[in-house]
Amino acid sequence: EMVMMGRHPYISRFGMEGKRDFDVVRGAMEKTKILPFANRKFTELSGGEKQRVVMAQALAQDSSILLLDEPTSHLDINFQIEFMNLFLSLNRKEKKTIIAIFHDINLALQNSKRIMLLKEGRIFNFGSGEDIISRESIKNVFGSDVFIGKNPITKKLYVSPVFNPVIDGGISSQKANKYLRVHIIGGGGAASPVMNLLHSRGYTVSCGVINTLDTDLDTAKMLKIPYAFHSKS
Repeated sequence: EMVMMGRHPYISRFGMEGKRDFDVVRGAMEKTKILPFANRKFTELSGGEKQRVVMAQALAQDSSILLLDEPTSHLDINFQIEFMNLFLSLNRKEKKTIIAIFHDINLALQNSKRIMLLKEGRIFNFGSGEDIISRESIKNVFGSDVFIGKNPITKKLYVSPVFNPVIDGGISSQKANKYLRVHIIGGGGAASPVMNLLHSRGYTVSCGVINTLDTDLDTAKMLKIPYAFHSKS
């Protein structure tokens, strides 16, 4: 009954559901894997199960555009991935336009062709993830310091928070530390935590020599720390 509500635009005021309506509803329930609890009351379902029912209701509308608000909320990681794959399939195979609101930046980056970044209800930037997501843009919009990397498998960007330790002495300590120069020799990613710690405390940091394939090089670039690197031929 809940999913059939999605067919409301297709049923006349005094009309009844037809075979087409039941077929579409069943297809939506199969796609969202809710057939096993089709006869249970909606109020008895868990938050994730309710989310899947609401998604099936949206699919039952069979519209060319899907406008979704946090479609993966309350879902475990397995169903988050399944839903995102479902949206990609609807977009590529059925040519449906999918517009979704996400607070999970990484979920948006891994699955979206274009992203609209909002700040205080206004459009801050719009484009591909590669074009608009950066350490500076995230700090500007959310006030958070993050690391921007690339998923080694999908080659898509991902965002990870930088947890800066509490600074003894506050801002005044940071200003004093900038006159102290520290050169870090690391390798194999071992220098990254030290670079972040010293950089967050205001020290003037440099590092190297670093191999071009070393994650320490990625950290230095992100923190804009001067570095010397060695490229293997």
